[in-house]
Amino acid sequence: MGENSDQGNKSQKKMRKLKPKPRSRFLIKLSAYLIALLMMMSMFVAALPMLLSSSNGTKLLLSLSQRWVPADLKIDSLDLSWRNPISIKGIELKDRESKGILTVERISSSLPLLKMISQYPDIGSLEINAPYLKLTQVGNEQFNTSSTGEKQKRESLGNENNLSVQLPFLGNLTISDGKIVLQEEGIEPVNIDGFHLNFVPRSYNEGFQLRFGAGVQQLDREGRFYVITSLKGFDQQGFLTLNKEKLLAGIVHDDVAIDLDVTMSNIPVECIDQFVAISQPSLRGIFNSSLGEALDLTSRSFLNDKGLELQFSVQSPLLQGRLSGYGNDGEFYISDGGAFTLSIRPEFIKKLSS
Repeated sequence: MGENSDQGNKSQKKMRKLKPKPRSRFLIKLSAYLIALLMMMSMFVAALPMLLSSSNGTKLLLSLSQRWVPADLKIDSLDLSWRNPISIKGIELKDRESKGILTVERISSSLPLLKMISQYPDIGSLEINAPYLKLTQVGNEQFNTSSTGEKQKRESLGNENNLSVQLPFLGNLTISDGKIVLQEEGIEPVNIDGFHLNFVPRSYNEGFQLRFGAGVQQLDREGRFYVITSLKGFDQQGFLTLNKEKLLAGIVHDDVAIDLDVTMSNIPVECIDQFVAISQPSLRGIFNSSLGEALDLTSRSFLNDKGLELQFSVQSPLLQGRLSGYGNDGEFYISDGGAFTLSIRPEFIKKLSS
């Protein structure tokens, strides 16, 4: 009997030792709750693109966007997926003051959402199809700018001598079949049709190449323009800073190279005036009074640390001429200069003196 009672006491003590303490039970429960919470969060993140792509999810996203987008935004369909390319259709962005409207037929990507995030800044190929932009100007009013633009303007005041450029991403951005309409009170609208753009920042070392062009029409006058430009010299963070005074003098530091080709054919000068008036209403009509009604222009320029090369020709009712030359250390030398002819209208003098 004594031996049995001793064995029973020993087994009870052993069981008490094996029984979890209150603190251990709390840690076990906490770990279980954390694991469950992580699993729920993982499931939510995995399903988030699908939820946002649903009708109710898209409405919620558009409702939230009103807090930081200073315009009314609508989207017909949103197709997001971690493992499939992105597709957004039927986008409409309308200025709340009814001065402008932007619609886009479709935005699509070549990479799934997961790869775009994990491989950033390389976003693959992004295509914007059939964008339509309409801007309406009344009198001498300037178009509305967001608070972000004002903030950037204030931040740049302390660095007025420098021009900073940043590559926002790497990859290939294409805009196709675009249209821009500029409507000003009392003046026939300017229509820019067939706008296309290709922006290719391959790497920070190689910089970017940009091509864009379109047809321009106002009343019975139709013209076209085409621009090709490239820029090299970015640092490993994708930034490039140029001194404005040195840039105007044709001086840049090592590794920087700027290439710019511009071609304009029968461009209605009234269109140029209306676009300038968007940001500078006081300059309205300055180009029409100095150039005439139509403009033909070709320009080829290349700038690097060795200097500037320039070929330029212009033809308009009031201005004709051509120029070739090169620059170095802030000085420009004319290698082939044709005669420039300028006819001055009285309204041009009035514009300069006002």
